[in-house]
Amino acid sequence: MSLAAGAQTIECTKVGTEPQAGIIGANAIVRFVSVDDRWVIKPVAKKNVKDGEMKHTTVAGKHCYDFLVDVMNDRERTYIISKQGSPLSEQVVAKNLRRGTCVTYNIKEVADTLDRIELQENGSRGVYPKDGYACVEITTAIDGLVVGTAWSKEEKKTASGARAIEVIVNVSELKAVKAQIDSLAAIVADMEAKGDYINMEGALKLQEEKEKWYAEHTTIELGGEGIKALSLPLADVSQKERLRYAVVAMKMSECLSLMDEAASLYKNMKYGEAKRVYASALQSKDVTPSLAQTIKASIARCDSCVNYFQRLVGVLTLIKERKEAADKVSQYDVASYYYAAIEYMQILYRYNPVDYYKNNIAALEKAVGDMPFLMRFTVASWKADRVSAAEGGPMQDVEIWGWYGDKASMPQKYEDNKSFRSQMKKNAALYKHMGVTDASGVLDLELRRSTLPKGFFFAPMDVNMKTDVVYRDMEEVMSQAKHEYNKRQFRLKMYIKK
Repeated sequence: MSLAAGAQTIECTKVGTEPQAGIIGANAIVRFVSVDDRWVIKPVAKKNVKDGEMKHTTVAGKHCYDFLVDVMNDRERTYIISKQGSPLSEQVVAKNLRRGTCVTYNIKEVADTLDRIELQENGSRGVYPKDGYACVEITTAIDGLVVGTAWSKEEKKTASGARAIEVIVNVSELKAVKAQIDSLAAIVADMEAKGDYINMEGALKLQEEKEKWYAEHTTIELGGEGIKALSLPLADVSQKERLRYAVVAMKMSECLSLMDEAASLYKNMKYGEAKRVYASALQSKDVTPSLAQTIKASIARCDSCVNYFQRLVGVLTLIKERKEAADKVSQYDVASYYYAAIEYMQILYRYNPVDYYKNNIAALEKAVGDMPFLMRFTVASWKADRVSAAEGGPMQDVEIWGWYGDKASMPQKYEDNKSFRSQMKKNAALYKHMGVTDASGVLDLELRRSTLPKGFFFAPMDVNMKTDVVYRDMEEVMSQAKHEYNKRQFRLKMYIKK
């Protein structure tokens, strides 16, 4: 009955419920905690509730996925948990949520060693001859199956030797408690609207007790040691009904075998082949509704990967062609394709976190960082007085210094040339002499993107010249430079006082 070796499953374990400070109004928090940051958790939509957006934070090295839940009229939420790059999904139902509290679940992906069971409903419902009650009859040949319920139950053997468990449900009591819960909810809402918080606490506590009882009595849990549990809901059962179910072992089937094969192809980045195998699994005779849902999600994931992988191949081809025609294209074109390839690989890595993408992302980022960056600086003088200003021609012998410090170590008064040079000597490691402008006021530099300075200081070699030292941030230089990527050109005017 076991699944194939190496299979994985999502394990979601409830840790507990604790009071949570800072929650305002009739709200609670549902929190999922994991060491992994690639979980995708989506709440099943509900009407007439005002839930907040999911908030993702990191606390003590663990990732917290918090959902703010409006519990005024509905104290139950369902979440679908999946993981980027995995076809697996799991459904979690958070019940009996209470205002001002946080219920916490731990989630992780673990080796799947549990046997599967399947619940099959017999379409021919019978009659239970007692007013106000119903009977749920569960038949199984699985010796280790445990039927967990808050109601009384009785077990006997059928003529074929199978186990038959009868659970007797007091439908009248269920309806009465549900009516009490609805009445208490209305009372609590009215007290809250009136600001009667003292009496509201007692009514709220009674409401929560009733809800806990109702939750325990509207579910039958099916499981046992080594068996993945299933829940059988009872909220909609009617009096004098006899519901019949069979619990059978879910053996390694054609569908599960094909899903394992497709998952292996997907992991090896053969997305088109994986999609075809998933499609075959969807058409297999023994596919179940829950497996079909998982398969459809996997096919959609394959489609996305095929799309981005095709884009990636196209961009890598363009990079190869542009590098071979280096004398005819600008560095801007080549670098833009590198960035596109990095983006596509990052997306694919989120879908399928294999080393191929991780290693190549690092290699492409290094290639862009090592790509030469040519910059031409042109410095001109600008002579101004109180009534006029005019360009005075190119400025020769202007030193350009690269600044590699942070804002905290930035010199406060650098405009005075002598003061600037004094401060520069005290922090020589933060400066790099880039060069000096020629007779045309020009300096050509070849830089590396991975080691660009934070900015540049422009200082005449003649410290007695009547002009201030000028600083330009790298971001400002880049934004004002002409967009010829193979040689960006930045023009600076330095004012000379008359």
